[in-house]
Amino acid sequence: MKHSVKNILLYATALLCLAVSCSPDNEKGDREKGVEGVTVTPAEASLEVGGSIQLTAEVLPEDAYDKSVVWNSSDPTVATVTQEGLVEAVALGSTIVSVTTNDGNFTALCKVSVGFIPVTGVSLDTDRITMYPGDTKQCTAEIISSNATNRNVSWSSSDTQIASVSGNGIIKAIAEGEAIITVTTEDKGFTAECHITVTSFEIETVDIPAGTFTMGSPETEEGRYPDETQREITFSKGFRMSRYEITTTQFAHFLNASGIGEDGMGEVTYTENGQELTETKVFVLDSSKDAGEDGPYNHGVNWNAEQKAWVPVHGYEDCPIGHVSWFGAKAFADWYGGSLPTEAQWEYACRAGSTTAYYFGDDPANVLDYGWIFDAASWDGVSTPTIHPVGGKKPNDWGLYDMIGNVSEYCYDWYGEYEPGAQTDPTGPKQGSYGRYKVLRGSNIMSNYLYCRSAYRDGYSPEKTGGGGVFGFRIVIND
Repeated sequence: MKHSVKNILLYATALLCLAVSCSPDNEKGDREKGVEGVTVTPAEASLEVGGSIQLTAEVLPEDAYDKSVVWNSSDPTVATVTQEGLVEAVALGSTIVSVTTNDGNFTALCKVSVGFIPVTGVSLDTDRITMYPGDTKQCTAEIISSNATNRNVSWSSSDTQIASVSGNGIIKAIAEGEAIITVTTEDKGFTAECHITVTSFEIETVDIPAGTFTMGSPETEEGRYPDETQREITFSKGFRMSRYEITTTQFAHFLNASGIGEDGMGEVTYTENGQELTETKVFVLDSSKDAGEDGPYNHGVNWNAEQKAWVPVHGYEDCPIGHVSWFGAKAFADWYGGSLPTEAQWEYACRAGSTTAYYFGDDPANVLDYGWIFDAASWDGVSTPTIHPVGGKKPNDWGLYDMIGNVSEYCYDWYGEYEPGAQTDPTGPKQGSYGRYKVLRGSNIMSNYLYCRSAYRDGYSPEKTGGGGVFGFRIVIND
């Protein structure tokens, strides 16, 4: 077959084209396209301190073989950038964020400016505090907005003879009177005030008259225990009893005034087996150590390392002290010039002339009117019942609050069997007959109504501080 020259040339050209398109070198060239440039979006960004923005890099051409890049900030003290292009503002100023391709070393830039965020206000964690001379209290300022650039504040007192304040908001009570603590923002000059009342340390008491009563419970009383044997008790003279249970604020003041350190230990004098002893004992547990700072039992006092002082847990300043040992309660009473009530004094004062199972009658249906106790009907089945400020329920007929509920109360006596027969001004046995325990009276927030009977008694080790912080006390003054 004859072929024309033109046909031969066309055939040869086709073969050449096929050879070129199928060569290994040409396949590699199509597969590995080189980078021709890069862009970044946005090209400029303005942020507030603490703010962030995601930058996006586009490597050209779209089908470039190696599209990997490296991010960098020219001043990371102003703004940092991750290798994913996330920019985070650190401080006032400006910086250049660059993105560079690994193939071809092409670079694109974004100018980042970090601007000033003004303060819009300031507030304090409390606006009114009652303190005793020598007490310290941390007052905390909250800057508005939370991302404000200049968060500096200054503190001042309207009367430094009454209360002083440090540069970080620690207030110290100096003398009786009133003062205003003011915090002022450096930016814009916003202010907030806390009114301070410094008052003398005085515990309110109730006069308990001399008299005779029947201590213990009849055998027919519901919920009665065998150790509640009845006997006649006479008080030859009256005494005074604290109207309320001793509070966290009052106990913190005692700890600080007595120089009790972080370990909660101090020296106390007590009698056992007829022998007077003076020993170092644990007085109190930092309640944040019972189930943690945010735990359900942190409602007592905490050790503040910065202030080097004991402070009431915020929100529980007027609640009864818990996590206190019998030795701590005894030391407080001695320091104030009083004593713990004897068991007989406690029951006499609790009954307030009543002879019924409860000081308000024989029907337990009214118990929630007089004491903070465990209320099964309203319990959610999950949360832990907590203590409440003193004086929140009805008092007994002699004006004493919380003789039931809130916290159980330590008495002076060792826990043992009652001495038979009538007694005058009894102080209890020289040692415990049920073990080395001190008497506990009254019920607490974990108790049901049966523990609210006036004759109910229990015992607890004087060395321990009470799990859950539900053992506290009140004092008596024997004139």
